[in-house]
Amino acid sequence: MRHKLVQTGFLALLFTTLYNLPTQAQILNKILPTTLQVTVLDDKGKILPNTIVYLYENETDYENKKATITPQVANKRGRVEFSGLESKIYFIRAENGALNNSQGVFQTPPLTEAKQNQINIIVKQEEDSFPGF
Repeated sequence: MRHKLVQTGFLALLFTTLYNLPTQAQILNKILPTTLQVTVLDDKGKILPNTIVYLYENETDYENKKATITPQVANKRGRVEFSGLESKIYFIRAENGALNNSQGVFQTPPLTEAKQNQINIIVKQEEDSFPGF
């Protein structure tokens, strides 16, 4: 009976230990994190430093401007980098004064795990909905 209890306890401990081990993806993401490098450009292709870049985990958060990931400010090369991301689609909002990307790309392709993913965002002044008014 005692042998059976010890064996059962060992199996329970082994199962708990194996269940709580990080997955291969979690280990890989610690060694080689999944990152997204965003380069901000104006509609003439000029880099735009000091642009605030917001990254959203889903379209609802994007539409409600509810960022759960800390926004970043583009460096002198117009770049920001978000690290430790999941391999999925993200939504991006970039703002620099009156310039933004609301009329262009605001969704990333699915990020490749354990890689530096890159995307260019073009910001421009919003066009009037009703020209001439």
